[in-house]
Amino acid sequence: MKIIAWNCQGIEGDLTVDNLMEQNRLHTPDIVILLETKNNSRNYVHLKRRLQMEHLFAVEPRGIGGGLCVFWREDVQVILMNSEEFMIELKLWDETLNCYWRLFAIYASTDERKRRIQWKSLSKRIEQDKERCLILGDFNDILCNEENEGGNYRGAASMRDFRGFVAGNDLMDLGYEGYPFTWRNNRESLPIQQRLDHGLVTHGWHDLYPDTIIRHVVLEGSDHAMLLLSTEKFRVWRGRKFSFDGRWSKTNECRELVVGEWKDKISGSHAYRFYEKIKTLRKSLKLWYKENSKNSKKKVEHLKAEIRVALQSKEFSSEAFKQKERDLIAAHKDEGVYWKVKSRNQWLKEDDKNTKFFHAQTLKRRRLNLIRGIEDSHGEWHEEDKEINETAIAYFAKLFQSSRPSQIDDIVRNVEARITPEDNNVLTAPVTTAEIVLAVSQIPLSRAPGPDGFSGCFYQDH
Repeated sequence: MKIIAWNCQGIEGDLTVDNLMEQNRLHTPDIVILLETKNNSRNYVHLKRRLQMEHLFAVEPRGIGGGLCVFWREDVQVILMNSEEFMIELKLWDETLNCYWRLFAIYASTDERKRRIQWKSLSKRIEQDKERCLILGDFNDILCNEENEGGNYRGAASMRDFRGFVAGNDLMDLGYEGYPFTWRNNRESLPIQQRLDHGLVTHGWHDLYPDTIIRHVVLEGSDHAMLLLSTEKFRVWRGRKFSFDGRWSKTNECRELVVGEWKDKISGSHAYRFYEKIKTLRKSLKLWYKENSKNSKKKVEHLKAEIRVALQSKEFSSEAFKQKERDLIAAHKDEGVYWKVKSRNQWLKEDDKNTKFFHAQTLKRRRLNLIRGIEDSHGEWHEEDKEINETAIAYFAKLFQSSRPSQIDDIVRNVEARITPEDNNVLTAPVTTAEIVLAVSQIPLSRAPGPDGFSGCFYQDH
């Protein structure tokens, strides 16, 4: 699925139509959303034909501003649910995933008081079925000062309404690729740039389309960038990265595996023996996890199904039923611990019932950490994995490469020594066992200290 959303500020200009036609030809979107159209819907018929779209729905502008229009193709199954002055709500059917989801095309008011009313109205619509929703368009507001360049600093109070709308509906920002701002005032004096256009989703929608990308497409002759949303991205499967799960340490099978692998005799230096044992143990744990199906989410669903069957059974056993309930409580706790580790959150406890919060934190962290592309020293953009690797290696190789300055010895001789002989002896002394134990005990339990995937709890527990 590809969607274009653009505040075109009127669709009659030649450059506006040319830009739209070019992006339509390049990306072949399934849906096109135009905001602030400033034109009556009867003027859209020719545009629908040029876009090769079969359907359209428009909200008429009021006065000289406003207006929204949505075009979609014949093969996109759409139901019009609702429309208001600032938004169009559509319900779409995904045949591949066999489910519905809702799309809200937004053009929020520039007036703060009106926006406050619009957020309340939109929240009511989302609340009716907030499982799978995408809210896309021009919100005419920012979420933080990083989305604002130039002009006055925004206080937290001025962003409270928009932030409250996002938090109150448990929405995620899909982020973006490309230029960080979507609007500029095009003034030479006191230029201002802001990210006014967003793609916000519920967690259920993100679960359906986890690879969704939004690109900011800067267009000539327009002070608004176009949003190009794509739910699909080809990704090469490299296998699942190993990460030690702190819950494993509580099982006898895991402890026996660790003891067994550590008893194996391997020749070589101490560092080599440690490396080989960790590598072998990692393989053994992955195999053990696979064979024993330690997925707590599946266990929760399985236990729920068993409890439903037990309630409907004629041969009801009170003790067996209570045991399944105890197992379900334990499985829920395991699921919460799992998502806490994934979220890297350090200030909530394991027994806090915040699985949904941890899940949201994990999704947010993954989106922030994912490198979709990189710019090299020549200003060229690369998205292929091989090119990203080569660009990163070239950057750090140059950064840490000596420029071979001349007369370096003369310069060093004139630098005053800051480290005393006594300090140097302490710094160069062999590392003691007590220092190693102290360092290991200070590693946060849910953090992985290196690429081996073993978190702090592994070294502290074993």
